[in-house]
Amino acid sequence: FFEDNFDVDTFLSLNRKSFTLESLKKDLENYSTTIQNSLVELINRDYADFVNLSTNLVGVDQTILKLEAPLIDIHADINIIAQSIDSEVQLIAEKLNLRSEIRNKQEILHGLMNIEKLTNKIEQLIDNQTEGKESLFERVASEYSQLQFYVNKNEDLPFVQEIRPRIKRISDYLEGGLHKSFKSGLKNNDKNSVTQCLRIFTTLGRVDQSEQLFADAIIAPIIDELVNKENLSKRGLEGMYSQILDALPSATALVLSLTSPRKDNELRSFDFMSNATFPTIVSKICTKTPALFAAGDPRQFQRSYKETMKFISGFEKLCQYKERVANLRQHPSYRNFISKWSLPIYFQIRLQEIAGSFEHQLLTPFTFNTEIQEETSGKYELPVSEMLELCIHRCWDEDVLLRPLTHRFFKLTLQLLRRYAVWLSEIPTSSEELIITDICKAVHDSYLIVEKIPDLVKTLTTNKVPPFDQTEILSISCKDILDSIPVLSDYVINDVIQNCEKALEQTQAVPRLYRRTNRRCRQSH
Repeated sequence: FFEDNFDVDTFLSLNRKSFTLESLKKDLENYSTTIQNSLVELINRDYADFVNLSTNLVGVDQTILKLEAPLIDIHADINIIAQSIDSEVQLIAEKLNLRSEIRNKQEILHGLMNIEKLTNKIEQLIDNQTEGKESLFERVASEYSQLQFYVNKNEDLPFVQEIRPRIKRISDYLEGGLHKSFKSGLKNNDKNSVTQCLRIFTTLGRVDQSEQLFADAIIAPIIDELVNKENLSKRGLEGMYSQILDALPSATALVLSLTSPRKDNELRSFDFMSNATFPTIVSKICTKTPALFAAGDPRQFQRSYKETMKFISGFEKLCQYKERVANLRQHPSYRNFISKWSLPIYFQIRLQEIAGSFEHQLLTPFTFNTEIQEETSGKYELPVSEMLELCIHRCWDEDVLLRPLTHRFFKLTLQLLRRYAVWLSEIPTSSEELIITDICKAVHDSYLIVEKIPDLVKTLTTNKVPPFDQTEILSISCKDILDSIPVLSDYVINDVIQNCEKALEQTQAVPRLYRRTNRRCRQSH
């Protein structure tokens, strides 16, 4: 009732089922009477306070009228002062904006004057070559770096657009001479010349350009000579990789010694191994030997992958510093090269090979293959058990396993054990004629597998998977196998009982044959 949005019709529609209109009217009348009585009691109880209140309020209106005029005057004075302050603030803001515009124009003018000054100075240095080329390049690079700073700040101005042809002439001269000097220093193993060129590249902010020059001038010719189909067929992949690793130390020794990542080295921003050498090698390998990444022949693919990983490990050692190795592994060329190896396809081929052979053996689980017996321990009674151990061995064979796929091969191992457990549980329901001795052999092999396989898997996976507790996982697989044994045992017991019943049926007829006769009882069957 006290809410501002109270509506009578809404209230009645919501509560019409709870009470009738007559009962509501009666309740409201009682409530109104109660309120009126309470109000009268309140007035009677506090009558003296009500009288005093009316007495104390006499003359208050006159006092308020006396205060009204001074307050209006004060308010008017405050408004005048506020307007005056606002006008002064606006005037100061306009002057500050004007000063800021003047300062900006002064900076632009100062930049344009420096552009003209630096351009003239660099052109004079180029035209009057009175010092060595390396020293000249370094001075020109220093001045050119300042020139580029001012040009970038004012590149949209007409004056800068007008002077750009002169700046381009300076850039072409500096770039051509610097590139030629850098290549010459690399080929002649001139430490001073290379150091000065690298310093100039750093000043100009063209580190990536120097790395590309190094790749084109030094690394590319070496890799072109070594990475090709003829050399690959002659020496093999391992031999080709060995040649590359043997050739790189002499080719990269100079730049590596100059660009160590020490904090006190001004050339530490260069990384010729990650940004120049490795991308060039990878590009040549991918271009000239694309068949290397084909997973159609799993044996060749596995050998090629392992030899490539060995090569990458050797290359990382040539980087000399952990920081360089970390940069190499984060480089796009490194990631692209690793992704070219179709590991999922390779695993699918091995999966079909291993799981397929096991499934094929499950078609004839009680028929031995002499070749399988020769490859396994020979302690099992059934060929399917022999095949299970052989397949688990195959998962962790050095000629099959690849380290990035260890988790998948471990999963395949568990799947093989689970498939064996399912096969055991399905034996009693098989449509084939079963021999009790075969079922007994299956029970024997099950106990042997549960006893042997966990230790076998742990031995096979040593130093091949990350350390973790395999016991719990393998115990679950073994429990699945053990859970199938009671079903087999019950089948054997029932079969024995049925055979005994057939033999005992003849004894039931003995009393009938010899009752009330003079026949002599048989002493033997």
